Amino acid sequence: MPVKHRAFHLFRQFSQMDLAYATERAGLRDFYHYEPELSQFGEAMHDKAKDETDRGLLVDVLKSQYDALGVNDKKQLVLIESLGSKGTFTVTTAHQPSLFTGPLYFIYKAFSAIKLVEMLAEKYPENTFVPIFILGGEDHDFEEINHVNIHGERIEWKNNQQGSVSRMTAATVRSAVDAVLKIKAENRQAIEAMEALDQAFSRFESYGMAMASWVQQLLGDYGILVFNMDNRQLKHAMIPVFREELLKNSSHALVEASQKDLKKAGYGNQAFPREINLFYMDEGLRERIEKLDDRYLVLNTDLSFSEQEILTELENHPERFSPNVILRPIYQETILPNLAYVGGGGELAYWLERKSQFAHFGLNFPMLVRRDSAFWLSHRIQRKLVGLDLSLEDLSNRPEQVEKKYVEQHAKADFDIGAERAKLETGFAELQEKASTVDPTLGPMVGAQAAKMLKQIDHIGGKIRKTEKEKHRRALDDLQELRGELFPGDGLQERHDNFLSIYLSEGPAFFDLLLESFNPLDTRVKILLPK
Repeated sequence: MPVKHRAFHLFRQFSQMDLAYATERAGLRDFYHYEPELSQFGEAMHDKAKDETDRGLLVDVLKSQYDALGVNDKKQLVLIESLGSKGTFTVTTAHQPSLFTGPLYFIYKAFSAIKLVEMLAEKYPENTFVPIFILGGEDHDFEEINHVNIHGERIEWKNNQQGSVSRMTAATVRSAVDAVLKIKAENRQAIEAMEALDQAFSRFESYGMAMASWVQQLLGDYGILVFNMDNRQLKHAMIPVFREELLKNSSHALVEASQKDLKKAGYGNQAFPREINLFYMDEGLRERIEKLDDRYLVLNTDLSFSEQEILTELENHPERFSPNVILRPIYQETILPNLAYVGGGGELAYWLERKSQFAHFGLNFPMLVRRDSAFWLSHRIQRKLVGLDLSLEDLSNRPEQVEKKYVEQHAKADFDIGAERAKLETGFAELQEKASTVDPTLGPMVGAQAAKMLKQIDHIGGKIRKTEKEKHRRALDDLQELRGELFPGDGLQERHDNFLSIYLSEGPAFFDLLLESFNPLDTRVKILLPK
């Protein structure tokens, strides 16, 4: 079998909230609408059909974006056209336009959405379902997205531009592209993917367009549509929500109330709601809007508006208003005929704070589906695990715990002095009690001497453990090297390595394995084994 399964709780790298929603959802039922089950999608479709989704607008914008990308693939154009029908719904995931897709879970998100659509198509053949990948082009967290790790090498995009990442100049990425192109590809399809990367960053002026082009070429054949919501027409549809945000600050109180309820249930807050959850955006600029007295200020600039002036600005230039993490889900679900959002644990924690906000704006709250989490175990890694006689779950423990277990398992003699130390402690306690009955002043003296001797015993025990550990030094070095591959920085492989670390040797077989193995409604960790 190309996949094995492990329970989430076996890996300490997953957060409390993540475990709670992915596995049992205890205490969280009031914060989401639908159980993440295939049978619940019928109700979700019925409810979403009541939303006033402007399907014509969505189709026009997507067609325009795909035309700009130069995509003429009939299959994708048919998918776009299908969104104009009331019987078509979307399954959505999203991520920042991380450098060359960033960590593995970018790709895992995409295939989780693709697989869920396959499952829906089989369950509800009378409807059409389209997976959507939103590239969060308005984000400006450059330090979060400007690097990638391929085969242990960190490749970085150096750039001093400001504003939203997607509007930055593609030419500034050239040195990073060249660094990737130097890495050897071992199959024809991987070479073609590298050539497509080179072409995308040569052809398009903006980073966002270059990334959209490359992601579309990588994943388009699997039926997923890449969508950029940094668009004037789409923002125009959001004017009523943005106006309310400026004048009434509705989201602030709603999200804060949900966060208080989550805290009572034992879960921490994820987002920081502000009174105004909008940025002002222009070329080279994306800064928060704050109200001071009767003026609306754009932080770190000289821009300032009266109430009437900022409302006029909103009407004339809606594209200059950018929702933050608090408003972004409202934006997505207003524009899309969406049934489910597929995301990681951290993302879903944000969404769990939004249910009352959705109700306030009269929008259906989508199903929250935890994306697939996975480990890729190459043949080399599998051989190492067998040779070290440790499981993947063993390696997820802290480094010192992993080493201790290995040495205990492979020591030729019992080097644990715990039993002997316990006997000495008991003997010293009895001696201290006997001395105290003779003379109360002798008890503390015996206790002090006992403490010194036990300290010496501990020192001897440490020497024994160190000596035994040195006998296994080579194996322990291999162990920590392997742990660094699977749990880099004590985190997860999927949050660190780029997909090219696998794709350059496996090619599309890796993507096919994801599609075969994934099921985001099966909340277990997938252990991927190459065929």
